Amino acid sequence: MEPDGVSESKLCRPRTCKITLRACLSGILAITILAGLIILTRCRYLIPTTMRPFDLEDQRINHMEKPYTISGALNVTIGSGAVFFFTIMWFVCEGKFKKNLLKVVATVYFTMLGACFMIILVNSTKNVAGHLRPYFIAACKPNETLVNELKSRGTTWVDENMSAIICTSKRSQQYRWSFPSGHSAEAWYAMTLSILLVQYTQNIADSYTDLRFFMLPVKALLQFILFTFASAACISRTYDYHHHWWDVLAGSLFGALIAVVIFYWFLKPIKDSTGKSPAPQKTPGYEEITLETV
Repeated sequence: MEPDGVSESKLCRPRTCKITLRACLSGILAITILAGLIILTRCRYLIPTTMRPFDLEDQRINHMEKPYTISGALNVTIGSGAVFFFTIMWFVCEGKFKKNLLKVVATVYFTMLGACFMIILVNSTKNVAGHLRPYFIAACKPNETLVNELKSRGTTWVDENMSAIICTSKRSQQYRWSFPSGHSAEAWYAMTLSILLVQYTQNIADSYTDLRFFMLPVKALLQFILFTFASAACISRTYDYHHHWWDVLAGSLFGALIAVVIFYWFLKPIKDSTGKSPAPQKTPGYEEITLETV
């Protein structure tokens, strides 16, 4: 008898329901973690910014700020677009996109997770370091009274206590976030991931020797373009006097290293996994055991 006219095939089996519930809870937990990290990336004032002493006549922080050659929005748009495009192509070129849709989602998720961790790490380092930007003096707009007081003492050195009050600009805290370069970290994170995705992309052409050698220069050209954009983004940060060269170098290392960790520890294992549990190993000679032998 079918209870209440519902067939047995439509009833939720215990094992199926358990797997579905576990998948839903895992999805909710993953989304919650990602949302929390995204919120933390915007909370840059949780860690107090270090007020470093400086010299008013230090030429390294007396440059004039230039307009962005490569804006932050353009940097993020091109970087995220490249990563998502090559992630999709990573699966499409093998003809396994529909079959591995869950893997695609997992790949995008861990890519975003790595980006959030990188931004939090970079922003935290900026606040703790408190290094001054190359255009700090012009943007800080030092209080003339305090400047004249220092000059009357025969010095231009601003100590930690005066450093916290000498600026008249309301955004002076942001001008102390020079080390490391966040834009350089974002550019190299995205481009390093994209370069690795291109490198490990395989397709039908790899089965044929002639076509495989034809694809090698295509991959190299794509990787060169990605490398060039990341380098241009970094150079623009020093050319526009938004960062010192050591800020750019540190930011680039931050982004590249985190991208390598995310790719080899998460993305590549996800793609290489079959999704099938290993077949149980049979005990040697168990087929020969029968009731008669027992």
